[in-house]
Amino acid sequence: MKVRNWRRAWLVCMVALAVVLAGCGARPQEQVDLRVQEMSGKDAVVHLKEGPVLFVAYWCPHCEHFLATARAAGLDRLPTVVSIWPREGDTLEDVVRETKAKLERTGWGGTPFYVLMGDPPSYVKGTPTLAWWDGRRIQVKNPLEMRPGELKELMRQVASSDQ
Repeated sequence: MKVRNWRRAWLVCMVALAVVLAGCGARPQEQVDLRVQEMSGKDAVVHLKEGPVLFVAYWCPHCEHFLATARAAGLDRLPTVVSIWPREGDTLEDVVRETKAKLERTGWGGTPFYVLMGDPPSYVKGTPTLAWWDGRRIQVKNPLEMRPGELKELMRQVASSDQ
């Protein structure tokens, strides 16, 4: 009888722990901390908890549309930009050159960005993708589906939390 009660108590504890961890939005560390490269090729880490990240691909027409629309809507700065999914045979220099050109064409010339030459995190299903940490878990959205002021408000909240 004592063994059965002990097993039941252990099972209840394990279930409770699983519920708590799921509710906390526990995620593998590599999804919150992204290992990327700076435009210069230097290794860097982008921390999703420090602000939203905009994943783009230099060859993506939807990304170009979003970037131009965001500038026209009056957004004065972009989330941290990470260029992903280079084409086969692309070097870091190719991706940097083409991403710079896309940013210049859309009114964002001079905007710093990072490059991820490997696979993006599992939550990135397409481009453009906007991801941010909401205090509990990673939130992901296609910025083309956001209302005009929604991204601006998200950026304002991040800027005010930086101060």
